Amino acid sequence: MTIDFDPEPIIVAAAFEKWSLDIRSFKEPLEKSVRQVLSPSLSKNFEVGGRPTWTPLSDITVKEKSRRGFSDPGAPLIRTRKLAKQVGYYNLWVINGPAGEAYISSGKMEGVFYGVYHNFGMTGGGADEPGYPQREWAIIQTEDANEIEEIFFDWIEERARRAGVTIG
Repeated sequence: MTIDFDPEPIIVAAAFEKWSLDIRSFKEPLEKSVRQVLSPSLSKNFEVGGRPTWTPLSDITVKEKSRRGFSDPGAPLIRTRKLAKQVGYYNLWVINGPAGEAYISSGKMEGVFYGVYHNFGMTGGGADEPGYPQREWAIIQTEDANEIEEIFFDWIEERARRAGVTIG
């Protein structure tokens, strides 16, 4: 019995090794995902009042914001728009390509750390400190996940082509 390989197994092994060396870090697709998908999506959460819709402000809070002259006293998380602006900034993110991680660094949230409390919710310390209901602004939407998946697939496919490996 004779078995013919085309290309030779050593060539296939070399192509796979070259491919594996080219995907040691996921920094490039993570950066692209943050810039093209996640930052714009988080900004959209503020434009539409949350996805899902955020818990409305209490009547007391709306009255206080009205008394203080806020332009939209009923809008949660929009007092100064500072948090809404910062979520669109790329430098808010920490990207660790070798670990395959991308996350918002609470340490980089200058002047808007309250956003952390709103994103996760916080119980209060009594009548004077009622806390914050959860208003998730840092949430990955289903359509975001699909777009991120496509970015990663395209990136891996391009690396495979460069190494001479066919995916399909």
